[in-house]
Amino acid sequence: MKKLLTLLGSVGMVAATAATVVACNKPKEETFDATIKAGAEGKINVLDADIAKFENFGIKDLDADSAKIVGDVKFVPRVGDVLAHITFKGKAEGKAKIVLEGSEKKATKDTTTPVKKDIKTFTVKVEKAEAPTIKNLNDFKMAAPQVGDVKTEVATKIQTALATFAPGVAAANYDLAWSKATANAELNETVTITAKKDEASAKLITGSKVLTTVAKHTAKDLKDFTMEAPKVGDVKTAVATKIQEELAKFVPGVAAANYDLAWSKATANAELNETVTITAKKDEASAKLITGSKVLTTVAKS
Repeated sequence: MKKLLTLLGSVGMVAATAATVVACNKPKEETFDATIKAGAEGKINVLDADIAKFENFGIKDLDADSAKIVGDVKFVPRVGDVLAHITFKGKAEGKAKIVLEGSEKKATKDTTTPVKKDIKTFTVKVEKAEAPTIKNLNDFKMAAPQVGDVKTEVATKIQTALATFAPGVAAANYDLAWSKATANAELNETVTITAKKDEASAKLITGSKVLTTVAKHTAKDLKDFTMEAPKVGDVKTAVATKIQEELAKFVPGVAAANYDLAWSKATANAELNETVTITAKKDEASAKLITGSKVLTTVAKS
C-alpha cells in the first residue's frame, strides 16, 4: 500500500511539473512601437534620453522586407515641446523594422570623421486597410450655385463638399457637365456631377447628382442672432419652441427643418451654464435662409 501511494505521488508531481512547463512556455505577446492601417501615416516619438549622446540623425536603409511594408520614413528633430519623432507611411500589410542611426557627439577639438551607428530599432505593424464605404452621389447635398457664380469657383466648392461627403475623393473621380456653355452660372442652369467608372473612382463614389442654379439671395448668419438666454429649469422642448419663434422674426420663413439644435447635456430641463447650439443645415432650402451657428448658454433664474 505504501509503495502504491509513493507511486501515485510521483505521478502527481510529474503531472504538476508538466503543467508548470506548459504555463511557463506560453508565448509572449508581441508589441510594436506603432500600429497603423495600410495607406495611413504613422508616427513614433523618440525620447530625449535615447538620443542625448548622439547627433547627425538619420534613418538607416530599410531591409528588403521592411521596404515592402513601409515607406517615406523620415526623422524629424525636436522643436520646442514637440519631441523628436519618426514619420512613415504604411504600404502593405505586415511587420517592419525602422532603425534610427546617428553619430556619437564628440569633443569640440575632435576632428575625426564621425561614424554612424545604430541608436535604436523600432518595430511597426501595418494592418490591412479597411475597405472604403462607397457613397452614392444621389445622397450628396450642398448649397446650390447662384446666378453669376464663376463656374470654375463652383467646381472648387463642389470638390470641397465632395471631399467631406466621401473622404479621399478627388476631381479625377468624377465629371462635371453644365447645361450651358457660359463662364458664369445662369438662372435654372444645371451642373451634373457624374462618378467615373474606373477602378479607383468606383471604390469611392457611384451615380450622379444634378444641382440647379438659383437666384442670388442673402442668407443671414446665425452668429448675429440674439434672444433671451434659456434659464435653469426651463423645459428644453419649450426652449426649442421659443428659439423657433425668435428665429422666425430674425429670418422670415425659417423653420425647424432648416437647423439643428444640440444641447451639451442629455437632460430634460436646462442646467446652469449648459449650452444649446443652433446650426444651420446645408441643404439647398436652408442655405437660402441661414448660415453658420449660434451658441446660447443657460443662466440662473432671476
